[in-house]
Amino acid sequence: KMIRCESPSGRTQSCAVRLRGAPVRLLRQLSALPCRRDESWGVGRNEVWVSRGCKAEFEIGDRDAGFPPGARLVTCESKDRARRSCGTTIEHGARLHRQLSGMPCEEGRNWGWDAERVWVDKGCRAEFSVE
Repeated sequence: KMIRCESPSGRTQSCAVRLRGAPVRLLRQLSALPCRRDESWGVGRNEVWVSRGCKAEFEIGDRDAGFPPGARLVTCESKDRARRSCGTTIEHGARLHRQLSGMPCEEGRNWGWDAERVWVDKGCRAEFSVE
């Protein structure tokens, strides 16, 4: 199950969803402003909340089974050779799935990842497989 939640004008917005203890993860950040857990997004009893301009899609897992196994694809593009962060929850890692740019994408040089995002720089545009 997926829910989209947007913070209008930087204000906190609550998006009602029946969680019943189910886990929530950031699937895809849609805003230019970052979506960081417990800073600009979080989970309440029966809500996902966003603030500080975070706009994103969130995945609701199964209360007992968690999230479906396997990788998800995230597209992240450095336009005008600028650094860009593409927010998503990463538990196990990210790898280059398909390069979209003429500029080679090399991990550690013009792309990388951490638990909350994939980042690209210097013209790297690609689809990344994240788990």
